[in-house]
Amino acid sequence: MSGGVLVLGGTGLLGRAMVKLLAARGRDFDAPGRADLDLADLGALPARILARAPAALVNLSGFTDVAAAERPENHDAAWLLNRDVPGALAAAAASAGVPYVHVSTDYVFDGTKRAPYVEDDPVRPIQVYGETKLAGETAVRAAHPSALIARVSTLFGPDRPQRLAYVDAIVRQAVPYERSRGTLEVVEGLWRRRPTPPTPRKACSTSSTAAPPGPSTWSTRDRAAASNSPARPWPPDILPTA
Repeated sequence: MSGGVLVLGGTGLLGRAMVKLLAARGRDFDAPGRADLDLADLGALPARILARAPAALVNLSGFTDVAAAERPENHDAAWLLNRDVPGALAAAAASAGVPYVHVSTDYVFDGTKRAPYVEDDPVRPIQVYGETKLAGETAVRAAHPSALIARVSTLFGPDRPQRLAYVDAIVRQAVPYERSRGTLEVVEGLWRRRPTPPTPRKACSTSSTAAPPGPSTWSTRDRAAASNSPARPWPPDILPTA
């Protein structure tokens, strides 16, 4: 397959949503599983990416279990999947001259700001997961300066067979707690800049608006579009428009 959107991590929660959206819009895409494309094989990864001749790369893969990332036996895997793999994918996309979309996390912040975060707020991860994701952002910027980086917060939805997402788990607990008139306690999440449309739709809209020079997040692109500021055009019709 060539000329379509190459989706890495297409079997995860966000990846499944992206694949469904691309399919619904009749777009060409490739979402290989681990058996077809092992992201951990860094030595062979660039050549295998280039051999697929994608029109764009969307990286939705990563080590996403925040608690497990703290355990010493998982540190190597977390750094590999959250730092080394994104950097290698960004380098392959840059070599091919195609756009690269990378999904990061709001765990790059420490959560102490009592107002919505913006892109240029100081980063200060306070756990291994956040550290590895921030290192991944740095690797992506170094390899592909015009890459798009999206820092997302909690993801939830019906297509997560491995374990319940945070919101789904809370909703499942709410019913029995309500029946017993108990108190349901949850942790307070990090502040987000503003509510945004679902991440897959944002990722699928990148061809409709020119990207500003250098790495950016979705809201950076929104501001560039609203202000008609100078921007670097992306090839048309690479990803579906919203």
